[in-house]
Amino acid sequence: MLCTRAQVKDAIGIPGTADDARIDALISEASQTIMRRYGREFVPHTTASRTYKVARRLVSLAPHDLRSATAVVLHPEATTPQTLIVGVDYTLLPSGGADGTGTFTQLLLAGSVSLASSFMSSFGFAQIRVDGAWGVWAGAATVREDVRRGLMGRGHSRSCSWRAACHWPRTLCLVSVLHS
Repeated sequence: MLCTRAQVKDAIGIPGTADDARIDALISEASQTIMRRYGREFVPHTTASRTYKVARRLVSLAPHDLRSATAVVLHPEATTPQTLIVGVDYTLLPSGGADGTGTFTQLLLAGSVSLASSFMSSFGFAQIRVDGAWGVWAGAATVREDVRRGLMGRGHSRSCSWRAACHWPRTLCLVSVLHS
């Protein structure tokens, strides 16, 4: 998630545990809504395998953000899938990672890699499986402070007008929801 319960409680000044379940639900809902709205994968998935369509050499990983790849396999559906080698068979883009986060949103296949397969003949595209660590940030502790502050509405007070003070829609500002 984009922030922790402790961070929200500290920002708002909520003592005790009476609101913990509600805070957890709101964090989850707001985090998912933000990811859908911006088409990015902000929360971490330490290890996961994802399969993508390959119609051209440039493969979009959207809406996912790859932090690191442990394996890239072309034609994973075949009886003899092809494990690709970074720097020889493919490269991750953008070079150095996106938006200063170090994550990758595209994969470029080398011209020497053949996309031809019986699957591609039948369906008009090949498949590629990417195994790795996903998500813009490794966890709530590494989420940029401005994102966390925006989500939690830091700087708000119980009497604030969310319309005047918050850059997020009301339903995403945890302070305005908890105090409504």
